[in-house]
Amino acid sequence: MNRREWRWVALVTLVLVLASSLPYFIAWVVAPEGAHFTGLIFNPQDGNSYIAKMRQGFVGSWSFRLPYTSEPHAGALVYLFYLLLGHVVRWTGLPLIVVYHVARAAGGAVMLLALYGLASRLSDNVGERRAMYALMRRGLCQQLRPAVSGTACCSAGGHRRSAVLAAGDGRDSRIKSPCRTLLIGLQYTPSW
Repeated sequence: MNRREWRWVALVTLVLVLASSLPYFIAWVVAPEGAHFTGLIFNPQDGNSYIAKMRQGFVGSWSFRLPYTSEPHAGALVYLFYLLLGHVVRWTGLPLIVVYHVARAAGGAVMLLALYGLASRLSDNVGERRAMYALMRRGLCQQLRPAVSGTACCSAGGHRRSAVLAAGDGRDSRIKSPCRTLLIGLQYTPSW
């Protein structure tokens, strides 16, 4: 890949990450006077649990403890990503929600760049790479559409959130069906 192609990928990635942040910015701006926007739009129950885990890291813990149990217990080395983000909050002095969204955006950018990197490994043709990347992005951005339109983003079978909007929860960062179909198809195509 040449420098011009990397610039194109970086620009598209930047636009998508900024677009994924737009619903949060709009919600923050239109919050009525006397109200406080929490910084979470999609599945606030999980989002608040991530912020709570970050808060444990903020107070210095490297082990996660269940705060709502009556039984004494030792902490466990789980949710280290969120505990680390909490330590970042403590080291930088930034608000928890800001660090959460920076991590969400950075994770989305890394994922999008990795997807293009995968496309570049599968094809030497720039047009084919961009077509694969567009299909993969479509699968991701399709999940963003309900957020922009203001409709609910939950389905009966689980949470429908854009991977770009997720902060690292494994089930949220799955590649959705158009991308999965493309990759499975490429895997079994003899000419590749």
